[in-house]
Amino acid sequence: VAEGEAVFVLDEPEVQHRGALAQVQVETLQARLRGLAGADDGEALRAELERLREMQQAEWLAQRDESERLRLRAPFAGVLTDIDPRLAPGVWVAQRDPLAVLVDPASWEVAAFVGQDEIARVQPGARVRFFADIDPLRPLLGHVVAVDSARTKALPYELLSTEHGGRIPVILGGEEPLTPRDALYRVRIALDAPAPQLHLLGGRVAIAGAPESWLLEFLKPVAIVAIREFGF
Repeated sequence: VAEGEAVFVLDEPEVQHRGALAQVQVETLQARLRGLAGADDGEALRAELERLREMQQAEWLAQRDESERLRLRAPFAGVLTDIDPRLAPGVWVAQRDPLAVLVDPASWEVAAFVGQDEIARVQPGARVRFFADIDPLRPLLGHVVAVDSARTKALPYELLSTEHGGRIPVILGGEEPLTPRDALYRVRIALDAPAPQLHLLGGRVAIAGAPESWLLEFLKPVAIVAIREFGF
């Protein structure tokens, strides 16, 4: 997929209807304004008609922008993976339903979630071992890029949740469907080499914390490879 290419085109009938209606109103008002030339009361109506035209023009532009927003474009060149097999022309999709994931094979990243008691020991530059669930005997090496200062409000992927086979307990019935039960902080990790498979991978990480020690006694944080990802 090339950068800027439209990957998915969504259609919202209400947006199309409002945009078409506003466009008709703009054209009608423009015609009325042209017809005011030479009319006895033309100047008295001009200001009001121009005000209405500007309002409808703004509405039309807003709906046009919304239609463009529904054209989901690739923010970078990459490979489209994890495409929802249920997708087909004309199928309705929910607001939170993931459609696919765009990945850049040249840039691999792990998003690890570390508990509140241990996050202070994680520093940018710390060395990391990532143990993918599919191949835990051959860890991938990397280093910490950044540590979030605010706790994670919602997990980015369902497979991290215990409700979907992951390791992180979530709050059932909360405002966000993937709200972690415990206070967790995201740690971004860059891998030194590509992962063995080009899709999202669950696993665990060990992060070097205090001098000459590995944080979180045997791989406590849960992680997911994101591969410079962008979810649609």
